[in-house]
Amino acid sequence: MLDFFLDDWQEAIPTETHHEKKMPKSPVDLLQSFQSSITPELVKQAQTVFAFKFTDMPKPAYWVIDLKNLPGSIKPAESVDLQNHVEGLFICKTKTILDVLQRKKRLFETFLDNEITLEGHHAVMFILNSLLTSFSRKH
Repeated sequence: MLDFFLDDWQEAIPTETHHEKKMPKSPVDLLQSFQSSITPELVKQAQTVFAFKFTDMPKPAYWVIDLKNLPGSIKPAESVDLQNHVEGLFICKTKTILDVLQRKKRLFETFLDNEITLEGHHAVMFILNSLLTSFSRKH
């Protein structure tokens, strides 16, 4: 979004807003930003492990977000184990998550439009929604 300031000559000068400067531009930036947001309190509240599989991203396409074991972590992975470790696997394109963070779409809309699919426990969808909402408000 651009802000326009009028000077003495009444010309509009576009400048980046504070919101645009901090918004992640790629999935790797997004995940690194999440890593800096993980706190012991968040891990105690979430108590879950979930993963993303970005269908349009070269390897590693899987990223595991561990909010169950202190101190919490976000790591790339070659594969995920839905039976023993990961409670939910979100499958989507990177643009979909970035659109949610930029408030162009709501997370639940992306599920209804089949832009994100979820394998595993559906309760992790609500945790992800809370995390994305909190993250987008801070950035």
